[in-house]
Amino acid sequence: SPDGDYIFFARDEEGNGDIWRAKRADAELYWWQNEKFELKRLTQDAEVESDIRFSPDGSRLSFVKGLGDLWTITPEGKDAKRILHSWNHPQYDFSPDSKWIVYSIDDDNFNRDIWIMPVDGSSEPVNISRHPYDEHSPVWRPDGKVIAFTGQRLDRELDIFYIWLEKQEYEKGKRDRTIEKALKKMEEVRKKKDEKKDEKDESKDDESDAEPKEDQEGEQSEQSREKEQGTEKEQEPKDKKKEVPEIVIDFERIHERVRRGEIAGSTERGLFFSHDSNQLAFTATIDGKEGTYTIEIPEELKPKLLTEKTGGQPRWLKEGNQIVWLSGGKPASISSKGEETVYSFN
Repeated sequence: SPDGDYIFFARDEEGNGDIWRAKRADAELYWWQNEKFELKRLTQDAEVESDIRFSPDGSRLSFVKGLGDLWTITPEGKDAKRILHSWNHPQYDFSPDSKWIVYSIDDDNFNRDIWIMPVDGSSEPVNISRHPYDEHSPVWRPDGKVIAFTGQRLDRELDIFYIWLEKQEYEKGKRDRTIEKALKKMEEVRKKKDEKKDEKDESKDDESDAEPKEDQEGEQSEQSREKEQGTEKEQEPKDKKKEVPEIVIDFERIHERVRRGEIAGSTERGLFFSHDSNQLAFTATIDGKEGTYTIEIPEELKPKLLTEKTGGQPRWLKEGNQIVWLSGGKPASISSKGEETVYSFN
């Protein structure tokens, strides 16, 4: 779970595949220090649940039930809602504000398109690709402005496609986007300078209000003991809210804003965005070299090799600017320089 207090998993029990929740018996210890866990069964029916994930705001847990119905529940296993009925397994992703989902499913004619619908079911799904060939695996960019997916067009070759959700963003030119990037970098630099200045000011205040030396030493030794026992509390409050982008979708003629990122002679798969929305990463074999590549939408569509490693269930995290995934069935991370670290457990 986003707060780190629970682990959710699918489990076969008495012939049923259901969703379970694990909780540490001692929440003051790290997960790896606990030997006992409290287990709770969240679903119990004849259908098999799979593909578990959290909405970005952490308020709902989504999963696929049976052949392809998409459901959500609370982390406590309550308020179950079916948001999509399907006879085949959907490939889906939440919008950054958790209010929408984008998904691809086969229709009754076995054609697979990309659809958007509100999670609360307040309006009907909208087909945003509208093409007679198949599209797969849509992913929502973290800034909420773009959806990328793979699809077939000319000669049935599988390529990357992307669509601007807001008409105004679609009509921007290269110069406008270059200026936006420059302003964003300048704001980040100013923010870092302000943070450093605040840290210096706080440090001066701390020095002026310093405790007696013996009290400081006692406090430091207590912190050291807590660290050794694995009970040191997080420094940042849990309720610290991250910025959520406003999602604007202009549905009128939206399928006409689909654009193709053609990479000749290659089949792309496993799309995922960087945390800052600057890069789209994917697995491909280009010029005979398999690996994980990146492009920048929309100006830099020529792929760049990030690493010759590939992995499953990838996520590009802000912390450490790293990719975490499963490499050969083992947890691993990839640095921004393409260096892999594999975490093997006995």
